[in-house]
Amino acid sequence: MLRIRDATPGARKWPAMTFRWPRTVATAFSILFVIYAAWSVVVNTNDPPGIDFVSFWAAGRMASEGAPAAAYDIQLHRLLELSVGKLGGLQPFPYPPPFLLFVVPFGMIPFAAGFAAWVAATATLYFIAFRRIAPWPYTFAHPANFSNALVGQNGMLTSAIFAGGFTLLDRRPWLAGALFGLLVVKPQLAVLVPVALLAGRYWRAIVAAAVTAVALLLIAWLAFGAETYCAFLANASHQATLVSGRIPWPKIASAFGALRTMGVPVVPALIVHGTIAIAAAGVTWLAWRRNWPTRLPIVAAASLLVSPYLLGHDSVLMMVPIGWLIVHQRRPAIVVLLWAISILAVAAVGPNPTPVAAILAIFVMWQEARRLRSQSHEVAESRPGLQSAVQ
Repeated sequence: MLRIRDATPGARKWPAMTFRWPRTVATAFSILFVIYAAWSVVVNTNDPPGIDFVSFWAAGRMASEGAPAAAYDIQLHRLLELSVGKLGGLQPFPYPPPFLLFVVPFGMIPFAAGFAAWVAATATLYFIAFRRIAPWPYTFAHPANFSNALVGQNGMLTSAIFAGGFTLLDRRPWLAGALFGLLVVKPQLAVLVPVALLAGRYWRAIVAAAVTAVALLLIAWLAFGAETYCAFLANASHQATLVSGRIPWPKIASAFGALRTMGVPVVPALIVHGTIAIAAAGVTWLAWRRNWPTRLPIVAAASLLVSPYLLGHDSVLMMVPIGWLIVHQRRPAIVVLLWAISILAVAAVGPNPTPVAAILAIFVMWQEARRLRSQSHEVAESRPGLQSAVQ
């Protein structure tokens, strides 16, 4: 099972008063998110700034009008973006052609309506996917959700796909695998998915993920043509913004980005980042091979440590370990600390602390797994009939 019920023998829970105040704060932030999302729609409708969604909308509009390859033409794409509002700097479309399938419906309608529909749709999918992980009122309390609502990014969408796949994995492995296959639109978040599935021996999910990913690539090929893929590959130099520093380093939510913010040269920063990424993959393999009860929050946190190209809006995945601690009423101080670090990550001031939060979450989840395992052994020893279940 991916989750341990609150009735876990010997589990120590927060006192009632300790648990009540995080719920109150979370309720306030979730309500504030709804208000903030509505406000961002109004602001971006009346005076559209150069928000991230304008890139999605322009690409979707081009694809819907029969010119999908133009989405990867920096100048043509920029001209269409400027038709709906001011734009500071470049807002290219860096995603592979399958992502055009996601944004075409929103590009077919006016920008303001498309932005409102995008925020509503991605927030709804996120809410549905996370209801088993961080139920209301905690769902929208993560600060990165505000960032996604303000600029219309895809963090809630990709996190919903990620979380939805893992929460369905034991009950509906074929459907879970199909969801994982959708992450071909943002593969940097899916690096550890096959590691977890192989370690856990989820063969049906692996097959479904592979088939879905290939099918999505082929559908995009048939829908948009080979020239769109060629344009995407030819535009790779414009998309390689990481080492060039075109994106401000504090916005890069990886260990590499944090080290570059502190002035560490590229090569040493990549070496340190690579070491952390390998360790994260190793912990993920161990957690899923040994079926730790905390394996889901571990793979979520570890996925934020693998890719050097990760932005603040992707840190929504930290809601998985935070949600686990909330549901199981464990370690309120860690919950507050992880949430506070998330605020600093979204603020993008100084080195991005997302890797610190992810490493801390993995360490805490490892400790929780040991605690639950120890308690299970204690119960099994006191009840001989349960010994076989523990083994």
